Amino acid sequence: MLEVLESRLLLSHTWFVSTTGLDNNPGTLAQPFKTIQHVAGLAEPGDTVFIRGGTYRETVTPAHSGTAAAPITYSAYNSEVVTIDGADILSGWTKYPGSAPIYYASQPVSLGDGNNQLFVNGTAMNEAQWPNTAVGALKPATATIAAVSASTLGTGNGNFSTATISVSGLPGGANAWAGATIHFGAGQSWVIQTGTVLSSGNGTLTFTYLHNDNYETPTAGNKFYLTGKFLGLDAPGEWFHDSSTGRTYLWMPNSASPTTATVETKARQFALDLDSRSYLNIRNIRILGSSIETNSASSHLIMSGLAVSYVSQLMLNPHGWMNDAATTGILIEGNNNILENSTISHSSGNGIYLGGTSNLVESCTIDYTDYSGTDAAAITMTGANNLILANTIFDTGRDGILDTDSTGAKIENNTIYSIGLQTTDLGAIYDHGTDSHGTLIAYNKISNISTGGFGGDGVYLDNGSADYVVHNNTITNVQIPIKLNPPSYSNSVYSNTINGKVVSGSSGGGSPASGIATYKGTHATLTTLGSLGGFESNGSAINSSGQVVGASLTGHSQAGFLESKGVLSTINPGGAIRSTANAISSTGLIAGTMVVANGNYAAYLDTAGSIKTFGVLAGDTNSAASAVNSAGQVAGVSYGVDSLATAFFYSGGVTRSIGTLGGSISQAFGINDSGTVVGDSTIAGNADERAFAWTNGKITNLGTLGGRSSYAMAVNTSGAIVGTSLVAGNGAFHAFLWVGGYMHDIGTLSGYKNAVATGIDAAGSIVGYAYNTDTSQSHAFIYRNGKMTDLNSLLPANTGWILTTATGINNNLQITGSADSASQRQPAYVLTLLG
Repeated sequence: MLEVLESRLLLSHTWFVSTTGLDNNPGTLAQPFKTIQHVAGLAEPGDTVFIRGGTYRETVTPAHSGTAAAPITYSAYNSEVVTIDGADILSGWTKYPGSAPIYYASQPVSLGDGNNQLFVNGTAMNEAQWPNTAVGALKPATATIAAVSASTLGTGNGNFSTATISVSGLPGGANAWAGATIHFGAGQSWVIQTGTVLSSGNGTLTFTYLHNDNYETPTAGNKFYLTGKFLGLDAPGEWFHDSSTGRTYLWMPNSASPTTATVETKARQFALDLDSRSYLNIRNIRILGSSIETNSASSHLIMSGLAVSYVSQLMLNPHGWMNDAATTGILIEGNNNILENSTISHSSGNGIYLGGTSNLVESCTIDYTDYSGTDAAAITMTGANNLILANTIFDTGRDGILDTDSTGAKIENNTIYSIGLQTTDLGAIYDHGTDSHGTLIAYNKISNISTGGFGGDGVYLDNGSADYVVHNNTITNVQIPIKLNPPSYSNSVYSNTINGKVVSGSSGGGSPASGIATYKGTHATLTTLGSLGGFESNGSAINSSGQVVGASLTGHSQAGFLESKGVLSTINPGGAIRSTANAISSTGLIAGTMVVANGNYAAYLDTAGSIKTFGVLAGDTNSAASAVNSAGQVAGVSYGVDSLATAFFYSGGVTRSIGTLGGSISQAFGINDSGTVVGDSTIAGNADERAFAWTNGKITNLGTLGGRSSYAMAVNTSGAIVGTSLVAGNGAFHAFLWVGGYMHDIGTLSGYKNAVATGIDAAGSIVGYAYNTDTSQSHAFIYRNGKMTDLNSLLPANTGWILTTATGINNNLQITGSADSASQRQPAYVLTLLG
């Protein structure tokens, strides 16, 4: 029997599949199988699977890999049209009462808000929205913010805020849009992000959103649109899914009954699951409404002649910046995989995510990608030694090719045009802060790019990009043909043709990394901590032993760091794509946030190098840790795709909600050894926020300095609290000290309108930073003995550094934060005050 089995393994089979077959057939041409998945469980090295024309509604997961000498081939039979469909038929339609031709049906499978998609005869319809967009339009119709009254936390990044905007023509009565999703480009509109409408009125909306930075704060003139409410279903070609009832509502594009067409709803994310598979050939297959998945163990896959449309659907993006994980597009990871001679069209994010090592994308046409307007591209590339050759890319919301954390790549002979249709400050080929180790960008043809804001670029090597070679590209009718934003290190640019003229060289010199350096002075000693390989690091907290934690660019990504006794070490939890270290206790416990493989954020606690994550609150998908005390109790925030954040308290393995002051959102920033947590919360109506203190289940409103909103940032051992609050009258934020039951105004630095207090020691010394809203450079301060002093006035002479933020102080008058310099290196620092 053993000899018989061994001889069987040496044979190869040709299998056949047809929609008219049966899975208990022998799989011959005359008697084919019915499903591709059935034969995918049988096919062995050397086998060929021929698929007859038709539509197959399944996810195909091959059970076996091929070998180098005997790959397994899956191919359309002859020239027959084979479609693997990620959607299922939706039937059972009933006319909805009213004059509009709206119908509804029960939807058995929902992928969740923002992930659902509806097709009529193979074309995606629009989710119900305001204003209305024509079906198939390259970008959504938008309304304009006429005026804005926003609560934002100064220049602090990653905090949840609320904004109240005025807009003309908004339909519906009071709170008609409450619970809706707002899609908006804030400030400079670098990316489109989503928030949740808290309330609406006559021409006004109040919504919560994730505040990225001061360049991305809602501003008059910004564009937006609304989804997620039945009210928006008011035009042909629109649909709405009610998650509470499981019903889907549709207004057909021709206003007919849905029974006259093929109506499908997206039911599966992937048509082909090739995780951990090798030596497979996939040829001449159409894929609708789904994608292809691989992982780090996938290798030597050849995918050729594919036609993939409606690749991914991910429309709820609170961050906007989402290139941390392989969440959208055809996912090519592992090594030595090829995607060639294929078309990829329609994806809310990436068309292709190219990771791993030594993979190739060649001779593909990729269009209508990143229609969500996030930090995605027709091709997003990470990994090492990957090749992007001879592709045609056009009609994408942001970048054409996004090179993020990639090394040793070749981007050659691609044609890229008409990109940046929704956002600004972008490139046909774009990188930020990566030491590429010799990536080559050459012989590409780039044309017809124009955006608002800082403009649209051809080749854009943004802050901290290093060691790129850019030559012999032809760039026509582009606002900024080639841009090297400082700091720019060891980049070589030469022999490019710009609007018909050959332009020779330029370069950026130096090295992106700088080590620890100490400067001694009369009033203080300054130590700059360098980085983990990138041009920027940020100090977040410092404990009584002088240990500093923060985050640093690594040259390829971002990781948390610990600086102890002059040594900078990486804190990068297993499985993390990126990480930050946000707090450190007197006992050396570290709390922070990591980005995991699915793009979600997870809070973690590091105990002597042993790292564990802790759960989100019920119904949420993301968490972030802000503070930790000596007992290992952690404070932070939990949230979902709806951006409704809730402060949490973690203790003894249990994560519990802190609640709110009557509104819908709250967030925690500080904790002391007594377990008192401080932060901010919206109050009833959600238009305003208040600093709070929470102890033993009781939350207390700390009030304001006369303005509408306030935020508590830190609390010391005696319960003194610091933060920032709007003051009455001029709309400025002042730093405050809350002690003895009262909030005291400690002001701001001379020449600055606003100030945020971020840390306080046991003796009551307060640190923070002052800033103006015109995005001019902030300055760090210390408040002692009733006086606020610019920390830059205490620096040793001629260091060349400017202390822009102070984020933590210990009981030895050691302060940490971030510095800046003329070279635009931006390191974390420790400033030790002398007396």
